[in-house]
Amino acid sequence: TRNGLYEVTLTLPQPVPLAELFSVSVLVRDGKSGAPVETATVEVDARMPQHGHGMATRPEADPGTCAPTCTHPGGKYVTSGMKFHMPGDWVVSVSVAGERGHDTVDIPVSM
Repeated sequence: TRNGLYEVTLTLPQPVPLAELFSVSVLVRDGKSGAPVETATVEVDARMPQHGHGMATRPEADPGTCAPTCTHPGGKYVTSGMKFHMPGDWVVSVSVAGERGHDTVDIPVSM
């Protein structure tokens, strides 16, 4: 992430579907220790900077296992409702808010 608070690994379906809904998974680890981060809030979104727009859908994060605190075993977070509606250069933004604070990362994806 930008400030080094977390390590983020984004996994997209291969090939990435065009104009179809899909899900992504994000593995989040502590940027210092490398330990899985299991109790953060992770938001994923995407945009096409060259076109000045984002997706036509609103991705939804799986809340994880909640009893009473929501956890994500192994630091794996899933977001569904992603849809790249046109080919080109996309940027997937991942926002992590956890015990170490809030940090983000932008990941380029070409279709």
